[in-house]
Amino acid sequence: MESYRIDVHHHILPKEYVQALDSIGASNSGGASLPAWSVDAALALMDNQDISTAITFISSTGVYFGDVHFGCHFTRRCNEFSP
Repeated sequence: MESYRIDVHHHILPKEYVQALDSIGASNSGGASLPAWSVDAALALMDNQDISTAITFISSTGVYFGDVHFGCHFTRRCNEFSP
């Protein structure tokens, strides 16, 4: 039987995102270290849970850190990673 399950709030942490956070000294979220994340692990989780589609979101800490130019550029990079 084919799965039609959709994860409507699937957090991602692309390597480029984590590197950009490190570059501005934001290497944790709420005092907790950012977890390891990969596309392969995310797809394996989806397969294991019978999820056919995921609507992705950049994980907590977001993209704005008080610098509008950085935030706009950072947002574009994140959106291009996850079309």
